[in-house]
Amino acid sequence: KTINKKKIIIGTANFSLEYGIVNNFKKIKTDEIKKVIKTCEDNNLNFIDTAKGYGDSEKLIGEYKKKNFNIITKIPKIYLQEEKKITNYITDLIHDSLKKLKVKNFYAILLHDENQLLSKNSKYIYKILKKLQKKKLFNKLGVSFYCPKKLIKTISLFNIDVVQLPINYLNQTFLNENLLSLLKKKNIEIHARSIFQQGILI
Repeated sequence: KTINKKKIIIGTANFSLEYGIVNNFKKIKTDEIKKVIKTCEDNNLNFIDTAKGYGDSEKLIGEYKKKNFNIITKIPKIYLQEEKKITNYITDLIHDSLKKLKVKNFYAILLHDENQLLSKNSKYIYKILKKLQKKKLFNKLGVSFYCPKKLIKTISLFNIDVVQLPINYLNQTFLNENLLSLLKKKNIEIHARSIFQQGILI
């Protein structure tokens, strides 16, 4: 069966972090990062997932890529409570990421903390993100989840476009027929992460 390359997303946590059980929690070397990016470019693997919390990952991708990718990045937990401060903080974060990655916009912006849209500042955060989405700084808005109950609660309160979920042979928590039907009904895109459980399953 032919693999649909449009549905493969390359993760980059170990580009700049000591990450990965099989890799003995080591960062991969610069030459390897270059090879990974070049392999993606040569094979039309056009999606890359990164995050503000992945050290210098955004900067490294920006330096080594020679073509434009559909990039997904994640913004860290926001503790600010005032709307103006939240607006400035998120706007600066996104523009900094665009600059480092050398792209004009993102495929998606995800909130890295699954509790973010369940917190006191959730309405302000959602409001500014939707404004920036309308300005076409990113195409889709989403959240990275670990807990199905928090996912269900979040999508009952806010309209989001993407959910990132841990899905693999060992972890099938989210592979619930009712939950998947709900996501489909709301037209929410599912991104599976940790599919090899940091390399253990290969």
